[in-house]
Amino acid sequence: MLAPAKILVVDDQEFVRRTLCSLLDQQPHWKVYEAEDGIAAVDRALEIKPDVVVMDIVMPNMSGIAAAYELRQVVLEAKVILISSHYTEEAIGPS
Repeated sequence: MLAPAKILVVDDQEFVRRTLCSLLDQQPHWKVYEAEDGIAAVDRALEIKPDVVVMDIVMPNMSGIAAAYELRQVVLEAKVILISSHYTEEAIGPS
């Protein structure tokens, strides 16, 4: 039996990160992890060695572009998917 795919979701917006994780977690053969910015993504990737990283482009501390470059240096086998999203609090409704 194959090991589950490890997916790292990186976004500074908790709503976006949690939504992506929730969708990806529906696949029983995927193990989903998360990080809140580029620096945390590099640290987490060193720890878990993800197969795929889904990462926001615009984040504080370290952008997704810079983090993708760093990830390619330390976790060569990881595939990086860069995303961008914009939403307002009004668009997602009340908590």
